[in-house]
Amino acid sequence: MYKTYSRNALSEFFKENKHNSYTSLDLIEIFKDSINKATIYRNLKYLEVNGFIHKTYDDKKQVYEYMYADDCDHHFHLKCVKCGKIIHLHCDDADEFISHIKNEHNFSISENITTIYGVCEECEKC
Repeated sequence: MYKTYSRNALSEFFKENKHNSYTSLDLIEIFKDSINKATIYRNLKYLEVNGFIHKTYDDKKQVYEYMYADDCDHHFHLKCVKCGKIIHLHCDDADEFISHIKNEHNFSISENITTIYGVCEECEKC
């Protein structure tokens, strides 16, 4: 499949907003003047299948959210419930926690879809 204006626009948007996640409805609203709804859904699927974006499920909103897949395969994500910021958690202690759960509880954590919700440092100050 070749690159189109719509796919380029969505790709660039995700690159420029690496630390946020967006629902499909968010993206439809953001691109309402330039990309139609069906094209957004089609391109989200394409970008996800090809590993450019990452899809997670937000239990609180009961929706899928998409974010730039900057090496998102093997780490947790921290999401601020106030501002929506995403932090990619590369941490040895988290790796130890994952190993502990696997070895002591015989349970494999899906790191690529695991998001921990809380409040970021900037929002905590406010």
